[in-house]
Amino acid sequence: MGYGASGGGLICIPAKDLGAALEAIKKWEQHKAARGDGHWHHDKILQAQDLDDAVRGWDLTCEYDKDGNLAGIEREYSNWTDEADLFDQIAPFIQPGGWLEFLGEDGDRWRFVFTGKTRKRIEPELVWEPVEMDQPVPCTCKLGFSLCPTAEYLWGRSTLAHLAGDYEEAAKWRKLYDEHIAAAKK
Repeated sequence: MGYGASGGGLICIPAKDLGAALEAIKKWEQHKAARGDGHWHHDKILQAQDLDDAVRGWDLTCEYDKDGNLAGIEREYSNWTDEADLFDQIAPFIQPGGWLEFLGEDGDRWRFVFTGKTRKRIEPELVWEPVEMDQPVPCTCKLGFSLCPTAEYLWGRSTLAHLAGDYEEAAKWRKLYDEHIAAAKK
């Protein structure tokens, strides 16, 4: 079992640098294999004739512009392994300002931005605008037919923490959920 993610974005590796990017991936893979940590597609990566063949092992697809420059990379939903390290290998060849955005199986979002030398991971800040209401929304937990938004949120946080293996955090959210439901039944 692994962590699933999908995404992609716009990056540019000039056609003249594609061979060097491929060699960087192969060198990295050889180094990993020497420490006993090679990719399960190790042989295919080392025998790759182009970048497309090399990144296919990570379920990535390359897109090119009319001049043969790498213009983007896409990824269908699949297990996330060492892709961040892969992008570190080709980061020196990616033109500054390139980005790749991913969505994880748990709803987590992140973006890799490229400086022309390195890769940096950034995460979005989600901000909910306040909603003005004349009357408070009744807690439907009291009505007995569904969970109110507060209960759904608390349950969801408990579930996500549990799935991440943080059982202490999950217990904290579950306790808040149980208290909310108990208060609603009074």
